[in-house]
Amino acid sequence: MPFDRFFRPSSLLLPSYQQKKVQVKTETPANQIQAQPNDKPLEFVAFCSTRGTSLKPIVKAIEEKRLNAKVLCVISNDPNAPALTFAREHGIETVVIEERYPAAARIRFTQDHFLGSFVSDEIPGRRKTREEFDTEVLKVLAAKQPDLNLFIGYMRIVSKQFVDAWGKRTLNTHPSLLPDFAGGMNEEVHKAVLASNVTESGCTIHEVTADVDAGPIRKQLKTPVYRNDGRHPEIPPDTIQTLKDRVQASESVGFMEIIAEELAKKKLQASAQTAVAVAAGFVEPVIEHRDVPYCPTLGLRRF
Repeated sequence: MPFDRFFRPSSLLLPSYQQKKVQVKTETPANQIQAQPNDKPLEFVAFCSTRGTSLKPIVKAIEEKRLNAKVLCVISNDPNAPALTFAREHGIETVVIEERYPAAARIRFTQDHFLGSFVSDEIPGRRKTREEFDTEVLKVLAAKQPDLNLFIGYMRIVSKQFVDAWGKRTLNTHPSLLPDFAGGMNEEVHKAVLASNVTESGCTIHEVTADVDAGPIRKQLKTPVYRNDGRHPEIPPDTIQTLKDRVQASESVGFMEIIAEELAKKKLQASAQTAVAVAAGFVEPVIEHRDVPYCPTLGLRRF
């Protein structure tokens, strides 16, 4: 029986509406990636001890569908942290891990000149060790299984057991261009920057390691330091607050760029795995068509 009775080139014998549709895909820079409804979002846990200022633009971008990510929860060591209020207002789960164990009630006897009395009060709970605190944190992360952990104003040093379990997937932001001004926190860093003669500052996002502010750097964003030196006569000299505001704005941008890069990496890995499976013959590529099946081996349609 003639071969072409069963297999015929589609480009010659099929009407135009039955032709194979060809999709051309181009690589998109990480900072231009838009959230796609069918893509799995990158899931992360935010660690905040204070206001979580740099978290707010990230949540806004997620809500506006500009960033394909999901905040699994916000963890804080301070039950009064404003970041927790912000998270609850936006429907994000919050987890508070106290730095002390619960206080214990006690009754003690006091004696004055004539009569004695029993008084009840509390004994402050013992402060948790770093390992005890992080054991509770690790239980939360084991349940959530985030893609990333973001330290956004998290005022704690983590234990070795945390670093061993999550170090490479945990990113911290430091308000200077490391290794300069390492070791400081919050406003004391900006104060040190202004007291020096540097002309630019910024933020550093790095992996968390056992050594403070010494992990591999993932991203640095720079901002000028405005001084009364004639370089920018139209701009008032920086204060600690003005410099802090600009650096915090760059922190959220840096985190969003890293999230976009991680999403692009995951998509590339998934494409590579599919390509390997196709080459090995485990699966056939999905080809768009109308009505007529496509034979990927011969490049022909059966009918």
